[in-house]
Amino acid sequence: MGAIDFRQKNNEQAWLLEPVAGMIDEGESQIQACAREAKEEAGVKNATFKFIYSFYPSPAACEEVLHLYAADIDYKNLPKYAGLESEAEDIKVVIFSYAKAKQKLLAGEFNVASTIIALQWLFLRG
Repeated sequence: MGAIDFRQKNNEQAWLLEPVAGMIDEGESQIQACAREAKEEAGVKNATFKFIYSFYPSPAACEEVLHLYAADIDYKNLPKYAGLESEAEDIKVVIFSYAKAKQKLLAGEFNVASTIIALQWLFLRG
């Protein structure tokens, strides 16, 4: 809601580029939630996820902790759109080359902390 409000006041689109994310369901592990959300939101199936780290996106504002995972996938098999209709998800899967993503990050074109953190991890590892 914050992006919609801010963008409307500034006459801009409110679409955000962000990694797959979601809540951990009751009785579900972090890795199970990661795999479920990756399938629901991006069409990723049968991936092996590697835990990167956990972090507070805004420790002064909330208790939320994000758990960052990575996986090698074949992007050519991803759908153009994903998300669960039952959760009113309207997700466009956006794919950038490594070079284009790095260029956009360095140009300050991302405005979601989890996107910036995930990309920084990717580019710092080499």
